[in-house]
Amino acid sequence: MNLPFMITVDACKEGMGAVLEQEFPLEDGKKSVAGKTTERHPVFFISRKTIDAETRYSASKLEARATLWALDKLRHFVQGKPTIVFTDHGPIRWLYEKASLQDSVLGQYRLRLQAWEPWLEIRFKPGRILVADALSRLACQTPDDTKDLEDLLVPDDIYVGAVEDFDEEGQSIPWDVPYTKFIATSDWATRLRNAQQTDPYAVRVTLLLSGKYDVADLSEAQLKVVADDLKNFVIIDGFVCRRVMLTPLNCPDLAREEFPKYVPANHGLRSELLELLHDHPMAAHVGKDRMLANLEPRFWWPSIREKALFYCRSCRLCQKYKALRRINAGRLHPRNIKGPGHTVAADICGPFPLSFGFLYVLVIMDQFLRWPVLVPLPNKNAATVADAIFERFIMDHACFYQLLTDQGREFENKVMWRLCQRMGIGKIKTTPYHPQTNGQVERLNWFVTKALAMLTERQPNSWSQYLSAVAFVIVQPR
Repeated sequence: MNLPFMITVDACKEGMGAVLEQEFPLEDGKKSVAGKTTERHPVFFISRKTIDAETRYSASKLEARATLWALDKLRHFVQGKPTIVFTDHGPIRWLYEKASLQDSVLGQYRLRLQAWEPWLEIRFKPGRILVADALSRLACQTPDDTKDLEDLLVPDDIYVGAVEDFDEEGQSIPWDVPYTKFIATSDWATRLRNAQQTDPYAVRVTLLLSGKYDVADLSEAQLKVVADDLKNFVIIDGFVCRRVMLTPLNCPDLAREEFPKYVPANHGLRSELLELLHDHPMAAHVGKDRMLANLEPRFWWPSIREKALFYCRSCRLCQKYKALRRINAGRLHPRNIKGPGHTVAADICGPFPLSFGFLYVLVIMDQFLRWPVLVPLPNKNAATVADAIFERFIMDHACFYQLLTDQGREFENKVMWRLCQRMGIGKIKTTPYHPQTNGQVERLNWFVTKALAMLTERQPNSWSQYLSAVAFVIVQPR
């Protein structure tokens, strides 16, 4: 670590890149191919996209900004140690020597660079700086001239698509086919029975429950395991099932006994189940709790909860589209919602990619029942939104006491006011720039948007076909 560090920096209008290196002497006086007695070794690579203001910087200002950014990012390596910065922009070397600078931003950069003295040295390197130049242009590559970075890092065959399936003849179903046409090709009961018949643990439990297992030569510890198996396992319809006690919502009053089928580790059934209950359109990439609510009453194997948690956390699409939403709890001001039909909240999601003539999603929710209604809309004109609320909620469910919306023009207009007046509905609106007033619907908007993005990643213009599947997932009990 006593050897000097070298940082090679490059910047363009689209991005910045830098590589940290150290030069080590070769052993026994050997020389490299270039005739040098030292050899460079990369330590760290960094890059980022330029923000909107930086795209308007001059070349000198942008290179100086990239140099400071690289030093700040790599300060835990280079602070207090001799460091050489290589740049392909010569004027940066004279930033120290000018008595005064007309540009105030460059003046600030010069003061910040002086904080790195006397360890810092800036050198001009003519020509292209290949590694740093490539790093600075990662963010600006287009599909026409290079493959997507994700395709370069992760092969397509590693991930199974959320909606890919096969028909009865084994032919792949196109991505634009709605989920209602998916046909299961495997007989799950037969596959599970065959797996249990070839699994040593399931075979032992079956013999034990049928009284055909010899326990004469077993030790005391083995007899204890046998007693536990006799207590916890039963045979139902020819399947080895586990006796478990489930407590929905951690409420003891709702506790119930279930007999989920044991799934052996062979034949890949466990991973197939996790994929089916998480990636399928009728699951819509739900979280661990909802996934276990569908999994635990039907199937069981050791450490099933840990496997489900790991599957959800390692899901590529969930990592890409879902963000942490933990915020500090503030002072709560609960609203007085007296019962079903008292307050209905509505909001607009979109615009999305054009899907069979639809661009937006109208989200409507009864705030007492939390029952969602998702309506695709071709536009968000006043007449279109009012007609959707009347036809898809009032006529299908019932009239309600008051309607809560934001102050968008699609809700604050004469058409909506006349609809509310004729139906006897009170119209209330959220506080400006405070979406927490309509928090239930705003949270539902987030879930709907992310679920549709994950389900239609390969075919974004088919999102309108999956609205009913997403609504189905939302209303499922936990």
